[in-house]
Amino acid sequence: RQAAHVIERASTREGAERLVLAGDEVAIPRLRRELPKALVERVRAVLRLELRASHDEVEAKALPVIERLEAADARDAADRLVGAIGANGSGVGRVKPVMRALELGQGLELLLDDARPPAAGDVNELVRVAARTGTRITFAEDHPGLRELDGVGLLLRFRT
Repeated sequence: RQAAHVIERASTREGAERLVLAGDEVAIPRLRRELPKALVERVRAVLRLELRASHDEVEAKALPVIERLEAADARDAADRLVGAIGANGSGVGRVKPVMRALELGQGLELLLDDARPPAAGDVNELVRVAARTGTRITFAEDHPGLRELDGVGLLLRFRT
């Protein structure tokens, strides 16, 4: 119960969107029963570790899983962006339209192609404006849809 409370406080404080639980076959089911439903829904992976696993052992198992989850979420966001541009106009692509939308406060999530980003100066300015306006920033790795948009796109909160 105490661990569930600590996890709940930490995830709220950090704004955690996904959780990875680690433990043995006895601890994980007990922990899941104690977690609030909203947190259980954020559990994206469970790692089996012995009770006395070292920090290095936890890190060695957890980091590849976290990287895979982040990459999958980035691909999903890029897919949603491409669909939003095509379907209902709730997304824009390419540097100038994205910058205009960010400056108007329309940005929900800025997506940048890590493998083929726009020019460095453009990336710096886009990230700066996105951070100033509270827009989430996501780096996707070599996404074909983002590549067609010169490596940048923006999911919109609203359209003008």
